Amino acid sequence: MMTTQTPKPRAVLHFGPPKTATSALQAWCHVNRCVLARHGLHYGTVDTPHDPKHQWVMRALRQGDFARLQAEIAAFHDSPAHTLILSCEGVMVHRATVPAAHWQAFRQIMEGIDSTLFMVGRDPESWLASLWKQRIINPIRPGERLKVMTPQAFARLAGVQAMLDLPRLATVMQQETGAGRTVFSRLPTMLDDFRAVLRLPPEAETQDLPRANEALPDSFIDVYLRVAEAAPDVPLVRMAFFGLFVAAHPTNNVVLSNVARRFQTCPEDQRRAALDMLLVVLDGITFTEPADAALAQDMRQAALARA
Repeated sequence: MMTTQTPKPRAVLHFGPPKTATSALQAWCHVNRCVLARHGLHYGTVDTPHDPKHQWVMRALRQGDFARLQAEIAAFHDSPAHTLILSCEGVMVHRATVPAAHWQAFRQIMEGIDSTLFMVGRDPESWLASLWKQRIINPIRPGERLKVMTPQAFARLAGVQAMLDLPRLATVMQQETGAGRTVFSRLPTMLDDFRAVLRLPPEAETQDLPRANEALPDSFIDVYLRVAEAAPDVPLVRMAFFGLFVAAHPTNNVVLSNVARRFQTCPEDQRRAALDMLLVVLDGITFTEPADAALAQDMRQAALARA
């Protein structure tokens, strides 16, 4: 008598690199999650639809608390789905800070699941420029100053150099995650390659890959760097600067959009203090580049209108 063997459950781990349309792919998975589910593909739960990545995976790896991951895996096993999708570029960015014991715990939880790492490559020059900009706009802890290095010095950082050598890093991350293989892709064919890894049938109709986390103009980076350098409270001024920029120049950049929402909902006294400080800082800076001067003037006028 012949028996039908149950296929081994699968997982697709999209853990980086950052700045390779990761936000767009995460948004695609989230908006198409019902279509994916009909084909046995489960996109893990997210904390916010505004930024539908699995940041909680990175928190679990750093803190060693895997309760949520265990619950996700249990729910996945109990569901009709055959493939689990987890996506968080922060895993690659911060993997070196994860203790070996936490990686071992991750592998134990994922035991019995056939995992595939999915990595997307990009032109090194444009990737480095984009990653450098991202570092500048990332959150600043209260009381800290914005630490800026030149793009050349940034490119020499060990973590950046490691991400530039994707094949070698893939070997390391396969060992850490327990994945059986890595599939490499490039930006132009990323979605087609991802669908192939998922084994999503060609006839499955999904929404197009959205534009997400678009690049910021050089003038934004130039002006923000000068403002942050002169501000006595960088997080406060950052909130006002990002909030006003998004209001005047709508963008789908995830970091700016999240900060802008916080600026709109923060207490009135905090918002007014942020605007007042931004005005004082802008009045004390002379911008010589026309594009920088124009943006600074836009920000000043917007701050005056809101103050």
